[in-house]
Amino acid sequence: MQGLTTSGLMPKSIDGPGVTSLFSTGKVGFLLDGEWQIPTYAGSSLKFDVIPVPHIFGPKPVAYADSHALVLPRNAEMDDQRRGTALDFVRSLIGSSVIWAKGGHIPAWLPVQNSAEFRAMRPQANYTEAARTAQYDPPAWYSGAGSQLQNLLGAAIATSQTGSARPAQAVREMRKQLDKLAAAKPPVG
Repeated sequence: MQGLTTSGLMPKSIDGPGVTSLFSTGKVGFLLDGEWQIPTYAGSSLKFDVIPVPHIFGPKPVAYADSHALVLPRNAEMDDQRRGTALDFVRSLIGSSVIWAKGGHIPAWLPVQNSAEFRAMRPQANYTEAARTAQYDPPAWYSGAGSQLQNLLGAAIATSQTGSARPAQAVREMRKQLDKLAAAKPPVG
C-alpha cells in the first residue's frame, strides 16, 4: 500500500473532499470507495461506472459488506393491530427500497433487486453481484463501518501511506490497537 504513494500513483496525504475533487474532475483514473458516494458523482458531468472490486485473494470472490437493519421488539403482549402496523411499516420500507438504490445501495429484497426499475439504474445494477458475495465483520462490539476498529486501523495504515512510518511499524501499531480492543470490556453487557 505504501508503494502506491511512494510511486506517485496516489497522493501521500489527502482528505475526503480532496478525493472527491480529484475524481469528479477526472484527475484520477479510478476510485476505491463506497457505493453511497454515487449521488456525489451522479450530479456531475463525469462519466463513470461502478463494479465490484476484482477477486484477488482467497478461494472465492468476497465483498466487504455493511448493511442497515430494522429491529423490532419481541413483545408477547403487543396486540395484533400494533404488530400489524409495525410489519406494514417494515413492508413499505422494503417495498420502496429502490429509493435506497438511488443512494447507491443494492436492494436486499429480491423483488426490488430484480425489478425493471432497478435493473435500469446505472451504475447501481452493474454491481449487484457484490450482494451475493457479501462478507460481514465477525461479531465484535468495536467493529463495523465507522467503528473504533476502522478508525484506529485506518490511522495506522495512513502513517504508512504518507511515509511517516514504515509498513512494519504500521503493522505493529495495528496489532497493538487490536489487542487493546479485544481486551477491552464491552460498553454494553
